[in-house]
Amino acid sequence: MCFSIKKRLRMHRCVSARWAFRAVVLVVAMSSSALGATVIGGFTKPVAIALDGQGYAYVADEAGYVRKVDLAAPAIVAALGSPGSGDGQFDQPHDVALDGNGDLVVVDRGNNRLVVMTTAGQFVRNVPLAGKQPLRVSKWTDGSLLVLEFAPGDLLYVERFDTSYHSLGSWVASQPCSLRSMPSFEADMAIDAAGAIWVAEHLGCGEEYRLRKYSVDGALQGNWSRVAGQLSPETLANAHYAVGLIADLFTAGNEVYVILGAGGAESGGLEVDVWTTSGQYERRSALVGPARPWVRAVADSGWLYIVDPGGTNNLIKLQLSALQ
Repeated sequence: MCFSIKKRLRMHRCVSARWAFRAVVLVVAMSSSALGATVIGGFTKPVAIALDGQGYAYVADEAGYVRKVDLAAPAIVAALGSPGSGDGQFDQPHDVALDGNGDLVVVDRGNNRLVVMTTAGQFVRNVPLAGKQPLRVSKWTDGSLLVLEFAPGDLLYVERFDTSYHSLGSWVASQPCSLRSMPSFEADMAIDAAGAIWVAEHLGCGEEYRLRKYSVDGALQGNWSRVAGQLSPETLANAHYAVGLIADLFTAGNEVYVILGAGGAESGGLEVDVWTTSGQYERRSALVGPARPWVRAVADSGWLYIVDPGGTNNLIKLQLSALQ
């Protein structure tokens, strides 16, 4: 995912489809298989997903809506919000989560704010984020909210908000790389069951990516990296072609999953690195289904829910065991 102050997100969507997007054919064909995959269409460009635990998913659609999905149907049942800059409107919604009050909080990237609304679509409040661009949002174990933000100086911050959206402070979640010749555009955040905050960042300086583990107060608990292999610094510095573009980061049980755009623009495809929450690297698996370099995923009760804005613009549900 490519981040800048405004539009650079679109930077590496042009990745070639060596795998073609066989995912539609492949996943539909798997719908009655052991993987139990399901495909839900009707989105313009779905970029993030949240689950409410009540059988509904909420998908941030870059067209300017949050689509409410009945997973049992399965079908889209409502479009919440609308495009624009007013109350309850979005310009490039980029992430979505359920907050500690049970409301939706949407990263409204184009308007540089968070938008809070009920799950029925009623506007609650805007939360301006002057000077920082919100990238990701997650609910911590006590109901407070964590927001991953990009700020001037090529730094990633994590800012914490209470349930009334008062800021509780922020801390730096990345350190600049001396070999990097361009900002770090690929990053993601996830929270494990114990409340540890995980940040994955593609650095472009001799590593595929770096994975860090923090306490909620920003104390570094671990720092790991994957080496990119025999690639020149010039290649590694180019977000179009570097191996290991961070497509997504999520946790399930005692494992942390880093979805990668394997091979960058030259070859396309997705691979998944699996780590334990103690920082032990376990394996790299091919992702059955999407074959594009940018997806968003969330795991729940043994299922993996993926939105694929780089390929078919679908929501795909398949068993987490597909990554074994």
